[in-house]
Amino acid sequence: MKRILTLCTLLLAFSLATSAQVSEQEFQALKALYNATDGDNWFNRTGWESINTTATKDDVTTVWAGIKEIEDGHITKISFRGVSNNLSGPLPPEIGNLVWLFELNLPGNHLSGVLPEEIGNLASLDNLDLGYNNLSGPLPASLSGLVNLRSIRISNNPLNCDFPSEILVGLSNIRRINLYSCGLTGTLGNVFASLTNLEGFDVKDNQIMGEIPASINTLTRLSEIHFDRNQLTGNLPSLEGSAATIYYLTFSGNQLSGPIPSSYGSFSKMQYFQVNGNQLSGSIPAGIFLLPNFKRLYIQENYFTFAGIEPVYNQINALSQKYYWTTKIFPVTQSSFVLNAGDALALNAAELSVHALGGNNNRYKWYCNNVEVYSGNSPVYTVPLAGAAHAGVYRFEVTNTVVTDITLKSETITVNIIGGNEAPSDIILSATSLDENITGTVATLSAVDPDATDVHTFSLASGNGTNDKNNGKFQIIDGNQLKMISSADYETTPSLYVLITVNDGNGGVFTKAVTIAVNNINEAPRYNDQTTSVSIDENAENGTTVCTLTAQDPEGAAVTYSITSGNDNGAFGINGNKLVVADNTKLNYDVKNQYSLVVSASDGTLSANATITVSLNKINQMPQVENQVFALDENSPEGTMVGSIVATDREGDPLTYNFLTGNELFAFKFNGNTIEVDNTEALDFELHPVFNLTINVSDGISNVQATVTINLNNVSENTDNDILTFSVPEMVGNAVINNASHTIAVNVSDVSLSSLVATFTISPDATSNPVSGTSLDFTTPQTIQVTSQSGATQDWVVTVTKQVSNTTFQNQNLNVYPNPAVSFLQINGLGEASLIRVFNSVGQQILLVNTTNENEQIDISQLKKGNYLLMVESEGKRSAHKFSKL
Repeated sequence: MKRILTLCTLLLAFSLATSAQVSEQEFQALKALYNATDGDNWFNRTGWESINTTATKDDVTTVWAGIKEIEDGHITKISFRGVSNNLSGPLPPEIGNLVWLFELNLPGNHLSGVLPEEIGNLASLDNLDLGYNNLSGPLPASLSGLVNLRSIRISNNPLNCDFPSEILVGLSNIRRINLYSCGLTGTLGNVFASLTNLEGFDVKDNQIMGEIPASINTLTRLSEIHFDRNQLTGNLPSLEGSAATIYYLTFSGNQLSGPIPSSYGSFSKMQYFQVNGNQLSGSIPAGIFLLPNFKRLYIQENYFTFAGIEPVYNQINALSQKYYWTTKIFPVTQSSFVLNAGDALALNAAELSVHALGGNNNRYKWYCNNVEVYSGNSPVYTVPLAGAAHAGVYRFEVTNTVVTDITLKSETITVNIIGGNEAPSDIILSATSLDENITGTVATLSAVDPDATDVHTFSLASGNGTNDKNNGKFQIIDGNQLKMISSADYETTPSLYVLITVNDGNGGVFTKAVTIAVNNINEAPRYNDQTTSVSIDENAENGTTVCTLTAQDPEGAAVTYSITSGNDNGAFGINGNKLVVADNTKLNYDVKNQYSLVVSASDGTLSANATITVSLNKINQMPQVENQVFALDENSPEGTMVGSIVATDREGDPLTYNFLTGNELFAFKFNGNTIEVDNTEALDFELHPVFNLTINVSDGISNVQATVTINLNNVSENTDNDILTFSVPEMVGNAVINNASHTIAVNVSDVSLSSLVATFTISPDATSNPVSGTSLDFTTPQTIQVTSQSGATQDWVVTVTKQVSNTTFQNQNLNVYPNPAVSFLQINGLGEASLIRVFNSVGQQILLVNTTNENEQIDISQLKKGNYLLMVESEGKRSAHKFSKL
């Protein structure tokens, strides 16, 4: 019996693809990475355990944690994306020796220090992701040489340096730049001038200043940009070059001014627009609301008035998410008036507002010393004969009967009435500083007034949002006592800004912006985002980190930790800022499965406590399995029992079995714990006398492997009425003669099957009907009867088929596509009942589908990139198809 060579070649190709060796230089780079980043404490270090002892370059495979791809003996992808692996420390200079790297993804770890200049040697790098670490700046200039880089993410690292525009301009193929939350300062420079392929740009949550460079308007592929929470000034960019691609824009929390560009109404794909917390004003382009996918608008906390909002109010409310309110204090063109007693007082809100109030349905209110004095449709408040009673601090509010959920409020306007009286000239505080964390009376107020007999009234005044920033923390009681009703924290608010007005009752008014210093008082450390519940394995090694302790001292003093209660038998300890396992012999789930530890953080004087609950995970006991040896006759039919695996689980969990390696041509299958024959054609003593199988036994949690050896018995195949050799013209390869089933399978090239001369040899002294050399019609299977010398007859069925590409067995009706595939395989031409199996490169079955459909689509989206084998059994025929997953 002959093995089918096509399938052997295919499996050999798989084996070679996964066993290519990496270079010594790359192996040493891996070793340097492991040692520099505290590899012994990685959460997953599968494959790396012996890198400093017995491991060599020949041992490196994609089984190693984080090594995702090796191509032609070179490491092309290292990735721990999606889960932290606890890499701690700097990236070593040797990282630059991994010159074939296409992707380097190490986000969410504890990498620190400055990136080495040698990272610029990674000329093939396409994707660099080092986000959410503790890296510091500046970035190495060599990064600008990574001309093949298409995505860079170094976000959420304390780089604390100038924005690296000179580096980024060299990345001519870059598609996405993510540098948010990096402490970047300075300006953007002309960073966009050469980034013609840029699609995404995210620098939110930094301190970048200046204007957004106009060169961004010439880019043609932008899809999303994020400038949120910086210190940018100037106008919004027009972005007209990317009108056909932009869908996500955010500029919130800056100092941008002016109108929304009209070009934004032509962004056909825009879905999300966020500019809240700026100084924008003017109209809102109506075209925005005609965009087919536009759903979210955030324009709150700007200087948009009813002139901009009322015309598009209905369109705004039709959006699924919209925010357009404002609490900003609108600036005025004149902040004070001085009138003689008896003069007319006229205050016009429409003229005094810096931003045009607009609106066809406005209503106005005027207040004097926070008391309403006018309400009406006109923006003008008038007093024909002004007297001392009309002096004070004025402001106006504007509402709208259509846009009913916004009230526009103005800055204050001081009106002094002169009539023999002189206004106060200053306000004096008895104390201009206070301690943090206190409340109560903090100062007495007095006025400087040329008129000694005036009686003064003090009040808190509304300002521009800066000079009255902390008014809410104070009250004025008993006429002149400044009382603090909400304490201040020096670390977050070292200065308090209060706006106070004094009125002398005779037409004289004076307003003063006061700054009160907050004194720094020693405070206890504070736990910030401390993990308070964590679980560890009951067999965790000594020194295992349970959690990181996050207390910080407000004054910056060093913090030390101690466990003050709950630490039964000293099971846990402190190592720097980490809670660790100190004595793992005390950890036993069955004795105590949870600890409540009180951890004290001290600055040497004061301390604070955190309670951390540590739960133990019960560790599953591994199944036990024996290595076994079985014997089996060659050519045994499918379903023949080979033997049963002896395996036990101490906890009584049900066990499952599968093959890992050695099951060539899928010769065997598991039925429970019993090995059975699954492919008779693979059992040929002459070609494969011994099968060395590696099996896996699982209890659903743990896995254990064993070796099963199956020795084939050589069975005599000569029955005196055999066909020994067979051929026809234009035959491709050798005929497959199956002595067990008395069948012969032949592949031929593209020739007619209706008349082929069959040439064959038979057992000595036997005869055949028809005889060798007869021309037969092989459009259907033909039978040759062989009779031995003793008269025993045997019918042999001969099937001749035209060669079918990409298959190892005959089923020419199947169509499998696409190849290579990304997310699915389409299989057309199946029979009424079909079995579909997918195997990986080591022969392990990873997918099984039973179907009665003629056409079936197989989901392969969860498979890793690589080469696979598809086996189809349908209507008594088998076919094998090699495909690649991208």
